[in-house]
Amino acid sequence: MIKFFRKIRQSLLSENKFRKYLLYAIGEIALVMIGILLALQVNNWNESRKERVQEIKLYENLLVSLTADSTDVVLFSGLISAGMEAQKFFISNSYQELIENYTVQQLEDSLKSIGQIGASFFPRYSAYNQISNSGFQALLQSEEIKSKLLELYDRRYKRYLHIDASIDEKSEFHLKPIIKGDLQIFNDLNNIQPASIFDIKKFETFYPELIREFSSILSTAGNALDSLRNCQEAIHELLSLIRDELEHLKS
Repeated sequence: MIKFFRKIRQSLLSENKFRKYLLYAIGEIALVMIGILLALQVNNWNESRKERVQEIKLYENLLVSLTADSTDVVLFSGLISAGMEAQKFFISNSYQELIENYTVQQLEDSLKSIGQIGASFFPRYSAYNQISNSGFQALLQSEEIKSKLLELYDRRYKRYLHIDASIDEKSEFHLKPIIKGDLQIFNDLNNIQPASIFDIKKFETFYPELIREFSSILSTAGNALDSLRNCQEAIHELLSLIRDELEHLKS
């Protein structure tokens, strides 16, 4: 092809057809420019296609991560709710009312349920960190999704974890030493059985202290439950947005 164009140039110059040569030269330059532009366009198209493939993969990773988080939030919300109900049960009854109206087994089971109030939800950050730490955030075209991700991971999750840390401290250093240490009430998951049956005398002795600790932790547990519900709301909204975006990208 190059030899062909060279022969044309030489023929025009040898025949002193300068005007035609000039037009030919302009046409050849234009042809080269068109070729360069087409090559750039193809390259841009390939880069854009690669970016969209990466974007789809990022969204799919987020979808898996947030779906798992949603399942965990439901689980731990239920555990905290059960623990709160058990606490309210003891707070709303006097010691005398408890021993007159409930069996020892019921009291023991309720104390075991209270241990669930310290159950902690741990958000999965790997998919989000991949986006924020690797500069992939620019690949996400949806500004709404990026804004919602920041709201969930940098605000709602952090708020919950802050509250949960407070519950852990109260539960580990104040509540559990009474229930598991003094009263020797063990959750079945521990695979530990106390040496003796439920000691009603010990329960009477430590009852005022139990009620004090229940009252202290109950409001914080309520805040944790509200925070989890806010997280769940944000997760559901993000899942819906991401599914819609994936459908759009794959269409």
